[in-house]
Amino acid sequence: MNIVVAAFYADIPGKPSRLNEFLPLILASRRALFLTNPNAKYVILTDSLTGELLRDHVDYKVVAPEHMALMPKILFAQQTFLSRCEADFIILTDVDCLANRSFDDVTPDYVGFATTQTHLW
Repeated sequence: MNIVVAAFYADIPGKPSRLNEFLPLILASRRALFLTNPNAKYVILTDSLTGELLRDHVDYKVVAPEHMALMPKILFAQQTFLSRCEADFIILTDVDCLANRSFDDVTPDYVGFATTQTHLW
């Protein structure tokens, strides 16, 4: 099964970058996915300005314009990515959501999309 996990991260234009806060979560999420689903792909959905900051750290796709407010930008990026991605199973998640099981074992064959939101407090 071709699995893609796509998380969204973008800085807010005009405000200081918060990548130093979120990069450890992004890297931990990618590592957890590799350990539980070694054949899955992890990608960050973002805009072009933030993509430049992510370049040396993770795979990313520029699918959102810089000028949008954050919440509409997230939805726009996810919809755009879904319309272009040809994976068998696509998971849209937050950058702090860790894969703790194999998706092959927990996902019925007829499911091709999942979304989740979690917060580590």
